[in-house]
Amino acid sequence: MTLSPPTFTDGALLSAYALNTLTGFTNQIQGASVATSSIFVTRTTNSTWYMRRRFRYLHVAYSVTLQTASNLDVSIDFGNSTANDYTHGSDVSWQWRTFDLDSVGGVAVGERYGVTVTRSGDDFSFTCEEIRESSYATPNDITAGVYVAPPTWGSAEIVGATKLNQLSSSIVSMDNAISLHSSATLLADDGVTYRMVRRHRYLVVNVTVGGSSPDIDIYVNATKVVNNATTGTHTIDLDAVSGAPSVRDGYSVTVAKTAGTVTVNALEESPTTPTDYAPLWAHGNQMSTATAINTYATVLNSAYAILGDVGWQFPSLYRPYEHPYWTAHKTGRYLHYMRNGALPASILDPTGVNDAVGLTRTSNSDPFAVYDLDTIGWLVPGGLFYVYEADVVWLDDEP
Repeated sequence: MTLSPPTFTDGALLSAYALNTLTGFTNQIQGASVATSSIFVTRTTNSTWYMRRRFRYLHVAYSVTLQTASNLDVSIDFGNSTANDYTHGSDVSWQWRTFDLDSVGGVAVGERYGVTVTRSGDDFSFTCEEIRESSYATPNDITAGVYVAPPTWGSAEIVGATKLNQLSSSIVSMDNAISLHSSATLLADDGVTYRMVRRHRYLVVNVTVGGSSPDIDIYVNATKVVNNATTGTHTIDLDAVSGAPSVRDGYSVTVAKTAGTVTVNALEESPTTPTDYAPLWAHGNQMSTATAINTYATVLNSAYAILGDVGWQFPSLYRPYEHPYWTAHKTGRYLHYMRNGALPASILDPTGVNDAVGLTRTSNSDPFAVYDLDTIGWLVPGGLFYVYEADVVWLDDEP
């Protein structure tokens, strides 16, 4: 459990430290709701994705086209623990397979592991549509119902232990929803489809377009939202898109290339209005009204409406091309990366103002290394940064 607020007792001193501990966890939840969700990169070729296990169930979605007698294979834990063969005699569209990671040897909670999806023959085509780790056996379950509604206080009500402990329980009930997922994604150098889970109203896509007569379009699910995109930032109002997802629903963002070149520099969502946060307290503060302490309920209910209370996370794709760039927002303290190649990886400032930060190479025996992003002075919480040459990138708050 990552959220561990204090327990309160009637008659004990209500300290600013205890209240600020509630504030810290509440604002951590709110920060998670403001951040863009994990981003999954779909692939139509044999590929491997990596993540750090947090939840029990792994869900793999795929589509198969062309009739075939060959197998689709899913291997878990660097390909060593299990291989599952699926034979298709006809086309299938968006089929889920669910694996109980408690039954897959060698994948403990907190351990990094890989998911490899391959075909055993070359007589059919497939797309790995999505890989999702979640806390429930049904991949699209987003209404678990474990949320504890936070209390509110009347203007003259004494702030007692009962409601304060209920507030602590409300915070803990959101623990799964703020999973330590990675917000990093590969900067595509061609057409690509991403999977996201909607949180906010606006989708923001920044692209660089090249070539003499480029023809680049952007789609949300099956709806074209940008025709013949130009270099720069494109902001899409998801509320105005036909067939757009509801908040908490998964959806696809496709950057399609008919001609020219395109690089997807950044992909994120933006909220409609500024975000409220829980207050900070000082010793000696008087609660003359309930306005400040009722902010906790406002913030938690707002975050719950966006996040729900079900934990999930997407894995990060192993580099599909040479010299990859990754884009990320600092939503976690630690950068976990793989770089088993001749050239070292580096962290780059997108503005080009600050010098690159070098990252050491890794090896087959120790494939992942960790870098503490708090040591980079110019990189603020939520700030954008690039990672160059890393084979895999993952962010979380555990070293």
